[in-house]
Amino acid sequence: MLPTSTLKTLILITLLATIGLPLIGQQVIQFEEVLLSEISNYTPTEKKNQLILKMGYGTSSVANPALLKQLHGKKIEGIDYYFTDFPKGQRFEKLHSARLTRLTALIPDLWNRKFFISWKAFRQTQCETAAEAKALFHGFVITYSNADPLAFLSPAKRALLDSVSTEVKLESPNSTQEVTQFLQGEGVKITNMRINDTTKLTKPYLYFKEPDGVIGIFEGLMLTTGLAANAVGPNDKPNKSFEGSKKAVKDPKILSLFPKAKALFDPCIMEFDIQIDADTLVFNYVFASEEFPEYLAYHDVFGFFISGKGIAGATDISLSPASYEKLAEEIELPDAVMAELKKISEKPYINRRGYIGVFRQKFGDKAIEFLKAIDPYLVDIKNLAVLPTGEEVSVGTINHKRNAHLYRPNTLEKDPKVFKAWQYDGFSIPLQAKVQVTPNETYHLVLAIADQKDGRYDSAIFISGTGINGKK
Repeated sequence: MLPTSTLKTLILITLLATIGLPLIGQQVIQFEEVLLSEISNYTPTEKKNQLILKMGYGTSSVANPALLKQLHGKKIEGIDYYFTDFPKGQRFEKLHSARLTRLTALIPDLWNRKFFISWKAFRQTQCETAAEAKALFHGFVITYSNADPLAFLSPAKRALLDSVSTEVKLESPNSTQEVTQFLQGEGVKITNMRINDTTKLTKPYLYFKEPDGVIGIFEGLMLTTGLAANAVGPNDKPNKSFEGSKKAVKDPKILSLFPKAKALFDPCIMEFDIQIDADTLVFNYVFASEEFPEYLAYHDVFGFFISGKGIAGATDISLSPASYEKLAEEIELPDAVMAELKKISEKPYINRRGYIGVFRQKFGDKAIEFLKAIDPYLVDIKNLAVLPTGEEVSVGTINHKRNAHLYRPNTLEKDPKVFKAWQYDGFSIPLQAKVQVTPNETYHLVLAIADQKDGRYDSAIFISGTGINGKK
């Protein structure tokens, strides 16, 4: 079963009149980028904690709506939608909308919980005639779990948890422009916002708001390696995961961000150009992961990569392929120098000191002349997700054994409010990304996080709602 395309955004307008009730209002819902897979056919089988909701071919009528009574007091974990590819070559947007609207009517609280549900769609292709299409399954398979995930707690611990109250609210950004405005702090101009979400299921990035600020941030934007809604507590599972894809990332641009990683899965990458009307860029964040506290040696990866001219403390440089081509057109250098630069342009970045050393070794007295000519085409690059020691922030550098003063375990005994609010097994304390830059220079900033080795044990970055700011 291979992903072949994604359903275009379905704007589902829930009009009560469509289900035969008086029209007293409407609700507009965006159901975005459900992963669409092609299969030959599907035969539903009864399984524990699953409901098979059957629909008629080409209609939104439900054959067995009484089954939905079984969902009372249950938690919906996933909804799989099945339809047939007949007549061929059609997109069935009206049919999808009608069926999803009908499902909404039958489960009135469904859209209030949409972020917490895994959505998938399957197009069945083994049908060349209407009769063959009618013989296949149409409808929804709903997976649910028991409503009380905390039955494992002792009465005393349950009483402790019940004694505290907290509420996490999640909201989906409507556009990249909205995210731009949200992150754009004082003295900062953000342009060309791009978000690379490779999961194509449910957004791994959402706004969050938690009035008590139990992790040190009250509201902001979270980027995750899985399903962002899974971040909501209580911390009832030690390995909460959402695997958007079981296939490792092959995109060379994404791989170049983490050249030492073994294999990457479920990356979430946000990148944009940024101009700062000050000499310092600064923003606050918290790192969290389900890999705490067990997986200290082999863990997920993330970073905040800034590139441009005049970045204080940058030890690495980059020569993009485009800059290499521009250099080749504008200045004349010996073939041996161009060959060396070609190799550099094929790497995500290199160490500046090592680069200078190689040129001095290979080109002797001419090295300084060459380096001076090349410098305008190079940019500095630096990861801002580092500790004062220079170590990159990760599960391996902040935990109960190392830099423990920066680590917060998410246990009921440690802090019942954190335990109740958030799912992740551990957090960093609030950290600050900060770097000196050249005022009014344009830089490129990439915020990236990804699972390493496999898609299990999700991680997240919580970026403060105070935004990215310039500081003089």
